[in-house]
Amino acid sequence: MANKIYAVVCFGTPTTRVPSYIRSLEKAKRVADLARGTGTCTVARVMECDTLELAKTADISRTRPGERTIYG
Repeated sequence: MANKIYAVVCFGTPTTRVPSYIRSLEKAKRVADLARGTGTCTVARVMECDTLELAKTADISRTRPGERTIYG
């Protein structure tokens, strides 16, 4: 897949804005790093998703077919 889609998923609620999906891996990593440790967010991960729908509905509590944790 040439166009990767990334989701930042958190355990807890960060005070920073986390978009529902991101097209750049480097930006997704920055968002995860900025979210971690703010508000009640203790963990932030970047998931690579096969589809936009998977990215928009990604959840830290499970990894579905078509999703891979690649950072965090």
